[in-house]
Amino acid sequence: MKKTFFILAFSVFHLTMFSQIPPSIIYTTYFPNDDRYEKYNKYEGSIYLNDDFVLGNVLDIQNGSSQAAYLRYNLLEDIVEIKLTPGSETRILPKIDNIKYDFGDYGLLLKEEANKKSYYLEYFNRENLKFLAKPSLAATRKNSDIMGIDNILIFQDYKYYILKDNEMKEIHLRTKDLKQLFAGNSVAENYLKSHNVNNIDKIKHFLEFYGND
Repeated sequence: MKKTFFILAFSVFHLTMFSQIPPSIIYTTYFPNDDRYEKYNKYEGSIYLNDDFVLGNVLDIQNGSSQAAYLRYNLLEDIVEIKLTPGSETRILPKIDNIKYDFGDYGLLLKEEANKKSYYLEYFNRENLKFLAKPSLAATRKNSDIMGIDNILIFQDYKYYILKDNEMKEIHLRTKDLKQLFAGNSVAENYLKSHNVNNIDKIKHFLEFYGND
């Protein structure tokens, strides 16, 4: 009963901190100082990591409480959009260090970068070992449409990191980078000799194997 009450209290407390989501975003705001895209008035693609809201959880890491909610990550504004029910109003929480968003396949947590806080994807977390990714928006020119007008295609770009013993190293999704990072550890070296670790799921599986040793 106490746990249920605390979770409800957590929800009410943070609802008072919600602010309204900004009005609809025009994609051109992503390139305000780049005249390469000045003449393009049509943008394709999405500013969201997941276009649809997904059922997940808002976690208070400090207190160990959680609140189920529907979540969507806006890469352009670096904010998490939240609905408590599918039909409810979309709101946002301020960036709070101890709040983590669980999307199911990954978590979303704050990290400090260039004197500001930004969200990172968390694919794996165990003691002093984490597998993270920083998503961002990128753009390329798309071939002319039927009217002969060039458009801009917005897409997602990722940088991947291993946080090991409080040191964060950027990696590519390939075995070679992991061999360099875990050089000298016989368990990791033997695993990487016999496995081609070249995507997110395979890296997660490797880290689970390494962490269980």
